[in-house]
Amino acid sequence: MNISTTVPQGGEPNYPIDPTASSDNSLISIPLDRKPSDRLVDGFSKLAPKVAERLLEGDRVAIQQQSKQFAQATKAQQRYDNLATIADSGWNPQLRLILTLLVGVVTTVMVGTGFGAILGATGRGTLAQLAGTLAVSGLAVGTEVSASHETRKRAMRRNTLAAVDEIETSLDNAQPTTETEGRYYAEQKQLVREVEAVHLAEPSPADTGMLGIAIGIEGLLAFWLTLPAGLGFALVSATFPIVFNLIVAKVGSDRLEVPEACEKLLPIYEAHLAPDLIAPLEAMEIERLQAAIEYVSLTRSPKGVRSVGQAKALVTMQFAKQQMQILTQRGISAGRIRVQRDEEESAKVSERCPRPQVPVGGLTGDEAQQAEQVERDRWLEEEQRKLDKRLKADLEKIKADYGAAIDYWQVLEEQGKQEYRDHEPEDREFPQAA
Repeated sequence: MNISTTVPQGGEPNYPIDPTASSDNSLISIPLDRKPSDRLVDGFSKLAPKVAERLLEGDRVAIQQQSKQFAQATKAQQRYDNLATIADSGWNPQLRLILTLLVGVVTTVMVGTGFGAILGATGRGTLAQLAGTLAVSGLAVGTEVSASHETRKRAMRRNTLAAVDEIETSLDNAQPTTETEGRYYAEQKQLVREVEAVHLAEPSPADTGMLGIAIGIEGLLAFWLTLPAGLGFALVSATFPIVFNLIVAKVGSDRLEVPEACEKLLPIYEAHLAPDLIAPLEAMEIERLQAAIEYVSLTRSPKGVRSVGQAKALVTMQFAKQQMQILTQRGISAGRIRVQRDEEESAKVSERCPRPQVPVGGLTGDEAQQAEQVERDRWLEEEQRKLDKRLKADLEKIKADYGAAIDYWQVLEEQGKQEYRDHEPEDREFPQAA
């Protein structure tokens, strides 16, 4: 097994808790509820500086890493829920094309058909009218798409900045008294800025300017086409397509592009989410760190524990013993379930027995029945023998699997005992807990 006590050259014994150290037996890593461990990690962020200084360097690094993961997982869950709500409110992406076509059709009808009769009588040439109408429609479609993109960029930027501001507000309200607690909010802010960096960029003035120019050209063309019909008609035909385009662009942004942008962020945040369950070795390491904190902060320590190493070693022994008890009960339960299944299968064997095929030539009726019964009994005996063989093999596998898992934790328990003994004369610089 990959569990060992190593002694660095010129140093004190080191007792690594390696979450990857395991045998091929999956029973070793039966997951546990993560919530108790999260409560411990949450407490790490409130460590007083003097307490943190008295921890071993390796423990401080491990605590900082656990706190970082907890902080980012907490914020990732909040952002995931927020973005998922927006993504779920989106329309079918196929409506994007329909909205764009709608803008083109409305603009064409408004400029080309709606005023066609009037324009034909005003001396404006048909070819000029057709070319102008197509140009206005093309510009309308282009400006609607561009306006939708620009609206989406600004909406996503506001959403991301609001998330950052929320973290800063939480930081101000919390008024952290320790560097570790302040780092909790700094890690959350860093996560949001990294994941949503693309949405924090300032809108491009060039893009905004080009959009404004395109809208202006669209309005001027519509105005020019319809001016012979009267100033009033020209003003309406110039402003209506623009207003309509901007309304459609806002709808397309809110219901299509923003939800799509939010949906793209979900897998990234999902990678930072904490699973509901936690590996036993990881849970044990968190409890070991909590024991170290309790010892150096003089809050609580079992009687007889006289060093940080002993406090952590005691957790290892207790945790390993608990896992062995759990595995023992599960092994017994697994065996009972397997025996019960065998009893159910044995009771149904006779129902599966086929009609015996025996030669009956020259046999009386009674002799034929007796021969069939003999063949039936032979088949039932053979089937029962197969069931018994499978049951024996399965029970042996259950015993071997659970036994190997129990042996694994027994090694960890012995490691904890050795760690406890090795730290008996050491760590004298740490005061004893009351």
